[in-house]
Amino acid sequence: MARRSFTPAEAAARTACAVLGGYALAACFTAFLSRALPAAAVLAPSDAVLTASMLSFIVYLAVILRVFALRRVRRAIAETLAVSAAFATAAALLPAPAGAPDHPAARQPLASRSPP
Repeated sequence: MARRSFTPAEAAARTACAVLGGYALAACFTAFLSRALPAAAVLAPSDAVLTASMLSFIVYLAVILRVFALRRVRRAIAETLAVSAAFATAAALLPAPAGAPDHPAARQPLASRSPP
């Protein structure tokens, strides 16, 4: 396998895409999985957030490796943005678990809530 060398500008673009794009994709993945697991009745919301957060480190690593493995910087940026947008859209479309800050029951004042 031939070794490729990057120009300084290309290396900077790949590094920025890997660090910033990887962080954005991992955050969108975490948000999606934190909502998807409780919605599918697989895990409790607190366990889903913990599981999604731990898995996001693997996703972050995979994005970093993918960005430096691709031949073109533009494709790496486009893929990272597209997958991040897909996870963010899917997370926004899923219902919030009961007790979440954006759940309608969580918006009521504490005094007006009935005891469990």
